[in-house]
Amino acid sequence: MRALVMLLLDLGAIAIAAVGSLLLRDNLEFSPERMVALTPYLLFSVGAGALLLPVVGTNRGFWRYSTFSDFLRVSIGAPLTVLAATSATFAYDRLEGLARAIPVLHVILAVALMCALRAAMRLRHGLRSRAKIAPALDAPVRSETVLILGLNTVAELFIRAAKQFAADAIHIAGVLGRNDRHRGRFLHGVSILGLPDELLEVLRRLEVHGVEINRIVVTVAPSELSPQVRDALGSIEDSTGITIDYFSERLRLEADNSIQHPPPPLSEDGPGGSRGGSLPTLRAIVDGGVIVRPYWRIKRATDFALSLVMIVATAPLMVIIAAAVALDVGVPVLFWQERPGVFGRRMKLYKFRTMRSAHDELGRRISEEHRSSLVGRFLRRTRLDELPQLFNILIGEMSFIGPRPLLPVDQSPAHSGRLAVRPGLTGWAQVHGGREVGASDKAAMDVWYIFNASFQNDLAISLKTVRMVILGEKVDAKRIEQAWQEVGFWEGNNLSLPRSVGPAAISVRIVA
Repeated sequence: MRALVMLLLDLGAIAIAAVGSLLLRDNLEFSPERMVALTPYLLFSVGAGALLLPVVGTNRGFWRYSTFSDFLRVSIGAPLTVLAATSATFAYDRLEGLARAIPVLHVILAVALMCALRAAMRLRHGLRSRAKIAPALDAPVRSETVLILGLNTVAELFIRAAKQFAADAIHIAGVLGRNDRHRGRFLHGVSILGLPDELLEVLRRLEVHGVEINRIVVTVAPSELSPQVRDALGSIEDSTGITIDYFSERLRLEADNSIQHPPPPLSEDGPGGSRGGSLPTLRAIVDGGVIVRPYWRIKRATDFALSLVMIVATAPLMVIIAAAVALDVGVPVLFWQERPGVFGRRMKLYKFRTMRSAHDELGRRISEEHRSSLVGRFLRRTRLDELPQLFNILIGEMSFIGPRPLLPVDQSPAHSGRLAVRPGLTGWAQVHGGREVGASDKAAMDVWYIFNASFQNDLAISLKTVRMVILGEKVDAKRIEQAWQEVGFWEGNNLSLPRSVGPAAISVRIVA
């Protein structure tokens, strides 16, 4: 029933988009004669949508949990529907009385309306959930990441129990299924990544995507595993820090607090920069009331509207880039990496692929120099590879302006303050040095931006981003020094506080 309701809403959006395209074509002037001429095309559009949209799968997801793949299905289903309707109408009456621009306008409006429905439902659900659940500000930035080996009722039990009792402490990266037909399917929202015999290959793929596995939960009896898989598990346990957890031997549903994460890499100037200070924590920033300023609500509404417009406007360019990537490095054309988002919540950051596979047919790692291509270097230099992140912005995982999301291994707990707001497509640190700046200096500029976010600063960052794309990155030592002076907690007796941090934040900082 829910799938039928979602299909009817999509068909309503397609019908409204057809009428809207006629009104746009006629400069918003309503004409009964023109509306009658549109009727066959309108009926064919609804009929084609009723047949094609379920095939594409636009009504099979939960709109309140819409992801990039859901918006991608819309971007495929709407053009197919319009193409089928146009062909059917042409066969019926040669598109008599119908302007040739109407199908083009229809595609644009249909994609926009269908995406807006999903994004609005996700935004509504997010606001309601946020009102009920307070963020775990004192939780560690990194949680335990688990890979499940085995597809059975025990694996289902583990996933459901982990989500129920340890949602913030355990992240399940995927499941290794029993046979190849399970690949790409989902078990309670967790992807089936491959077969047990592909364990080492799956670990390498996850590593490329920034996913660091801490524990492998084996939900089948050891005797059911092939000798190759048992040898691989033994080798992993002996040579890495990954824990092998045989579920048949012991039941462990809580995160292992003794797990040893590799220390975050430090910048060349040390953990506190060359200035020797530290930065406000996530708790300090939230308790200081910085992120409840009205500007953040205005900023989110602006991000939503602007990302929707840009998705429609850049859709033809993204199609061209996708075709070029497919011809250059092959499929899939998209690449994702797991990054910590606002409050450290995991998100998938999408880009167009710019490099070939990280390993050859024998599993040996290929150097980045040999993986790169001319098309890939152009996309990275012009930042066009980051266009898919418009969908991350649309669904509320990112913003146009904010701290750039890092890989989990690069997100130091000492710099948790930069996670107080949504990560950005570009930011203050990117336009004043970017990759040329050390981790601590970059974090200081990110925290400075959180305290000083405004329309004027966002506009300045946007303009400087254009200059950076054209001229390249350039370190601005003055801005780095300014950030440390205004938001850094200096060691020793000279303790200076950010202007927006109140007494609550001070107490938290001293206790910490």
